Amino acid sequence: FTDFKVQGSSLDRVIVDLTWAHSLQSIYVMLSRAPKLSHIAILRWFSSRTLNSDLQGDARAELKRLNIVARDTRQRYLTWGNPKDKRDNASDSISSAKVNCM
Repeated sequence: FTDFKVQGSSLDRVIVDLTWAHSLQSIYVMLSRAPKLSHIAILRWFSSRTLNSDLQGDARAELKRLNIVARDTRQRYLTWGNPKDKRDNASDSISSAKVNCM
């Protein structure tokens, strides 16, 4: 079966070939079909680059997305009926908790 075909299914035992995995999501789908780690067999050797290839890019994209959400949330909070003095104090405390993007 392909990773697409088994997505959402549970299989008692799986044999996977990670050399053809095209994304981290594909690897996740293949490895997460079995109920136990002992029920997974990996068909052949694969490069660790297969597992790490998209990780930095995906993590960077997620941090960027979270920073945008934080900025938008902060802006909505600061402009949502708060008097000017409350906005200034809130801005200081929220800015100190800001997550920086890579």
